[in-house]
Amino acid sequence: MQDLSRHLEKLGPFPLDPLTKKDNTEFSRLMCQFREMAGFQPLKGELLTRDTDNAKLAKSNTHSVGLSLAPAGTSGNWNTCRHSSQGCRDLCLATAGNGRYPKSQLARNWRTELLAAHPALFLRKLADLLRAEVKKHGKINFRFNIISDLRVEIFCPDLLTLKGVNAYDYTKYPSEKRTTSDRYKLVGSVHENHTPKQITGMIESYGSVAVVINRRKNEPFPATWLGYKIVDGDLSDDRTQSNETKTIIGLRPKGKAIGTDSKFVRNLA
Repeated sequence: MQDLSRHLEKLGPFPLDPLTKKDNTEFSRLMCQFREMAGFQPLKGELLTRDTDNAKLAKSNTHSVGLSLAPAGTSGNWNTCRHSSQGCRDLCLATAGNGRYPKSQLARNWRTELLAAHPALFLRKLADLLRAEVKKHGKINFRFNIISDLRVEIFCPDLLTLKGVNAYDYTKYPSEKRTTSDRYKLVGSVHENHTPKQITGMIESYGSVAVVINRRKNEPFPATWLGYKIVDGDLSDDRTQSNETKTIIGLRPKGKAIGTDSKFVRNLA
């Protein structure tokens, strides 16, 4: 299975010139083709996931959109999560909410395949959609990786500097392999194999990390862990907030993670 981030990094960086009418027609044709290959009718679909369709994105005071690709190797052809663990793959958020339904899974597949096959056109179309969202809402939050982990800052850095767009993502990459900025906030994502020492290092490097903790819905988190303050990440998914430094973002289990005995879910007293 090929690594999608590495594939795109070799081809990029990609420019983001607005699509011409001819370009839009070609993109629509390709979208219909790839949707049909994934099992849909050959009709146009949605490239962006909006906060009206995603419960996690909806937890923000700022209009939020993102890109939902097939996580890890679920597309069958491309690995979108190079540093995922077994626990991460088994309990992925793709199994929670609307994302667990077959049509949602197939939609993630056609987007992934289309991005891999026609990245230049795909990314220009994505940029046009983001510009339209900014024109409508004034300012937006954007997640390139809703359930993937691609190094967009390498293969398409211009996407992260679009006017009115504040971007953020969660990542399992070692911090030295990613580049964060004022316009692109990265939060380290903890899995079952990370040691306390590694987690501390991630917090010091990224500024904050997300940890799935054994708490039921609405049950409060411990105040601290490893000497760092825990904030409730289920109250808001807006990670662009500047006050979240040297913190742990606590997340409750969702989807298949509910009731699991996997060490991916940290058992804190």
